[in-house]
Amino acid sequence: MRVLFATDGSGPSRSAMDFLLSLAFEPEDSFVILHVLKEFVLPDTIDPNRDFRKAGKAAAKKLVSDVAKKFREAGLETADVVREGDPAREITEAVVEFSADLTVMGHQGHTGLNRFLLGSVSNNVLRHGNSSVLIVRDVMQKKALKALYCTDGSLHAKYARDLFMKLPFPPDTEVDVLSVVDMQVSSLPEQYYPYSEISTMMAELRRHLMEQAEGFVVEDAKVLRDRFRTVREHVTVGVPESEILAAIDDMAPDITVMGSSGMRGLKGILIGDVSQRVVKHARSSVLVGKIP
Repeated sequence: MRVLFATDGSGPSRSAMDFLLSLAFEPEDSFVILHVLKEFVLPDTIDPNRDFRKAGKAAAKKLVSDVAKKFREAGLETADVVREGDPAREITEAVVEFSADLTVMGHQGHTGLNRFLLGSVSNNVLRHGNSSVLIVRDVMQKKALKALYCTDGSLHAKYARDLFMKLPFPPDTEVDVLSVVDMQVSSLPEQYYPYSEISTMMAELRRHLMEQAEGFVVEDAKVLRDRFRTVREHVTVGVPESEILAAIDDMAPDITVMGSSGMRGLKGILIGDVSQRVVKHARSSVLVGKIP
């Protein structure tokens, strides 16, 4: 596995680094440590002879060198890279250049209008990048890690499940498998349909969705038990992102695992998929599997 770790030296980035170093990666796994210097224009009041860009590049090289040293000391093949430009764009381009299977970042986050208009770098990378993404919020220090895996039976969810199993999480990690049934099967109230039997049909459809979700959970839990000793099953009803966030608050997992449909363009900007909305608000770290 090739992992691209994008760092800015902040507290969240250090948490992400500590988490990665806590996992027992294989010798054949490799890492690229990347820092992106933001582009900026010097104001007229600053003497251009004082080369701030040169100093910034020197600081960035020291940052990635120090981080890469820690990975090499752990016996991991590591390269260090410094880029200059828009962080989200440079990270997504580096994902392609280095054929990264997983991009790892600390969660910086924004609040209020700023997040609504711009989104964080992590959300932009999640939306536009070609690799799976792990957003680390806090250092995971518990004796036994807890994971929440969210499934809808899709190929995206199964890809995230398999990626989660491939990463070197310890076998005593406790895993909760959750599927959310969205009972809102129509955008119109039933009374607007012309046929009297529509209520019966709606009830049958909702029952089918519940049985389907229960099947997804049983199937995925069976697969996960080949890798982890403790796996619990859950099915709930409601709006998917709301129920997932509620489960995160209730179960307090260290990491939430889910797939992404990877919507792009205007639809992705206006709507996004469930994973993007969960990443913005989750109190846990989030691993989003994206089919390459």
